[in-house]
Amino acid sequence: MKKTLLPTNDCVFKRIFGRIRNEDITQDFIKAATSIEFKNINLDDTPILERDLIDNKMGVLDVKVLADDINNIDLEIQVVKSVHI
Repeated sequence: MKKTLLPTNDCVFKRIFGRIRNEDITQDFIKAATSIEFKNINLDDTPILERDLIDNKMGVLDVKVLADDINNIDLEIQVVKSVHI
């Protein structure tokens, strides 16, 4: 049985929007989510962000985008379970 992978999964999200050669998909996603248009984008390696918190956990940014060589856009997928009453 095949399992459907959803883009709400961190790994799937990164594979869709954070890969070199997927700049057009990422650019369309940013435009749809923010209504901001850019002429070109550059997808850098996703960095590990160190947090300065008591529990000393590290965070991983899903996708880092450099738009028009001057604007940094950080994409992070957050999934929240909701309860329907």
